[in-house]
Amino acid sequence: LTAAADRLGVTPATLRHPRLITAALALLTVAGAAQGKKPMTAVDLINIPRVIDPQLSADGRQVAFTLLEPDWKLGRRVPQVWRVGADGTALRKLTSSEGGVSTARWSPDGSILAVLAQAGGRTQIHLLSAEGGDSRPLSDHPTAPSSPTWAPDGRALYFLAPDAPTPDQLERDRTRGDVFAFDENFSQVHL
Repeated sequence: LTAAADRLGVTPATLRHPRLITAALALLTVAGAAQGKKPMTAVDLINIPRVIDPQLSADGRQVAFTLLEPDWKLGRRVPQVWRVGADGTALRKLTSSEGGVSTARWSPDGSILAVLAQAGGRTQIHLLSAEGGDSRPLSDHPTAPSSPTWAPDGRALYFLAPDAPTPDQLERDRTRGDVFAFDENFSQVHL
């Protein structure tokens, strides 16, 4: 991307803005087509990995982020957590779960990451060493938790989760199949 930015006369600081990156990619596609190269297709766009949710460690030395890569067999993008030094060195993939792992949050001391991982068809909070390896489950909530946040002392994690569906709601959903009303699917979210 930096080489492409140089060709277009764009400064590296400009590349920090997602809209400008999208515009630069569009210009490169047009420029490539004008030079007789194959234009970018929708499949090419889908195959581009997406970096989301970068998180700087408390000491400012490392960045954890989620990389979304397409899995054509599963028919979706699978997230995995990576870590890189803030200076751009020591890139390392921390997870390789088939179901995907995302939303990495550094513990205050920087030794552990709280992540959202798929296990047994359910998303739960897991703890992962900052060095990678196997994560261990932490939560066992009836619904999928989101937005994990460490307490300042690192002794607790807070998260958001909706109410579990009642037996009546489960039966209604089962008998309706794929038909639903938007206002009936509201579920209160709690901390």
